[in-house]
Amino acid sequence: MAPEFYTSITPFTRLMSDSPQISYPNMPTGITPTPIQKDYYFDGSIGQYQTANNSSVWIFPSMRRGGRTVYAFDVTTPASPSVKWKIGCPNPQGNNTGCTTGMTGIGQTWSTPTAASSVLGYTGPVVVMGGGYDTCEDANTATPTCTSPQGAAVYVIDANTGAIVSTFPTTRSVVGDVAMIAVANAGVVDHAYAADTGGNIYRIDFASSVSNWAIHQVAYTTGAGRKFLFAPTLLSASGGNVYVALGSGDREHPLQSQYPYGGVTNRFYVYLDNLMSTSATNLDGPTMFDYTILPGGTAGTPTSCGTPGVLPGGSMKGWFMNLNQYGTGEQTVSTALIAGGTVAFSTNRPIAATAGTCANLGQALGYWVNLFNASGAIGVPGATCGGSRASVFVGGGLPPSPVLANVVVNGQSMTVTIGTAQLSGGVSSPIAPQQIKPNIVPVRKKIYWKSSGEN
Repeated sequence: MAPEFYTSITPFTRLMSDSPQISYPNMPTGITPTPIQKDYYFDGSIGQYQTANNSSVWIFPSMRRGGRTVYAFDVTTPASPSVKWKIGCPNPQGNNTGCTTGMTGIGQTWSTPTAASSVLGYTGPVVVMGGGYDTCEDANTATPTCTSPQGAAVYVIDANTGAIVSTFPTTRSVVGDVAMIAVANAGVVDHAYAADTGGNIYRIDFASSVSNWAIHQVAYTTGAGRKFLFAPTLLSASGGNVYVALGSGDREHPLQSQYPYGGVTNRFYVYLDNLMSTSATNLDGPTMFDYTILPGGTAGTPTSCGTPGVLPGGSMKGWFMNLNQYGTGEQTVSTALIAGGTVAFSTNRPIAATAGTCANLGQALGYWVNLFNASGAIGVPGATCGGSRASVFVGGGLPPSPVLANVVVNGQSMTVTIGTAQLSGGVSSPIAPQQIKPNIVPVRKKIYWKSSGEN
C-alpha cells in the first residue's frame, strides 16, 4: 500500500471508513452508511523493463485516477521485491506540496511508463511517459477551460535511478502512452510520438547527446473537441517516413447525455510524417484525403482497391474518416494496430436502451481498413481492400486495445491478434484471437545455381 493512499490529504476513505457503498450520480438518498467516492489506488497500467537474461526485472506501476505518482519496483527476485524509486506529487488533487523537483506539472499518471533499453544519446535504460491527465478535462464540454493544464509534457526518466533526464513541454495534457520507434538502427530508439488532449501530435527527435534532443509539433486538428487519449501507432516507411495512425475520442464521456454525442464529430487519422520536416500538418486540412463513407455514399469518397493511397513521395499527407458512418456519437476508444498493410482499431457509440430494459453499454465496433486508402478489409480473404470497414463486437462496451503477438502452435510460429474484429466477417468478440496471414505471398525465384562439376 503506497503512503499516498492513506495520508490525511488524500480522499481515499471508503475502505478506511468501512463503507461498502460507492456514490454515483442521481443515487437515492437515505442510504446507510453514506456512500462515498470510489477509491482508485494503483489503477493505471504497469510498465516493465527486463533484461534478456532476467538479471534485472523492474516494474513501473502508475496510478491513473489514483494519483500523480509513479513507482519503480525491483522484482528480479519475486520473493523479495523492493522499492527502487518514486517520483511525482503525493496529492492527487493538484496541490504541489511535496512534489519531486521538476515534477510539479505532472498530472494523474495515466500514461504507461514505457521502458526502452537503448535510446540514442543516453547510456542505460529509460522510462518515457506522458505527463498525465488534468481533471479540468472532466468538464462536460468540447472546449474545457484548461489554463496551464497539468500533464502538459513528456518525461524521459532514468529507469534505474528515477532521475529526470529530459522534460518536453506540450500544449495540453498527454494522457496516452508515448510511442517509440527505431528507424536508423534496430533496437536503438531515435524517435518518439505523443498526442495530447488538444488534438496535437508531437515528434521527439533523439540525437547523439541529450542536449540536442528536441520536440516538434508535427500535426494538429482544427475540429473542436477532438481529443487524443491514446498513443499513436507507428510504422516506419521508406525515405525517412513514418505512418502515424490514431483516432480521436473521449472515453471519460461515453454517454448519450454528454458532450461528444451529437456535438463532436470524431475522426480516425492516418498521417505520413517525414522525419526531416519540423512543420505541422493540419489533419483536417486540404492535404488530407477525406475518406468518410456515409450510408448511400453521401459524403467523402467511397474507397475501393483502386482508391488513391497515401504513399511516400506523394503530395498528400494522409487521410481521415469521420466516425459517424454507423450512427451519431461514435468515438475511438482504443489504440490502433498496424498489421499486414491494414490498420485495426475499436470504437463505441451510445445507443438508446430498449423500453423496459436496463441501460445498455452502447455499440462497439472493430475496424480493419487499408492503411494507405481506408478501404475496408473485412470479408475479403487474402485481400486488404474492397470489403467492409467494421464489424460489431458482441456485448457492446469499451473494447480493449488490440495487440499483436507471435505464438508457437505445434512447433510453428504464428502471428495472431487479440481484440480485433474477425477479418472473415464472422461474429466478433473484443477478446477473441485470430491468426493474421500475409496478404501478399512472396514468389521465390532462382537467382544463382551451380552446375555439376563446376567450382
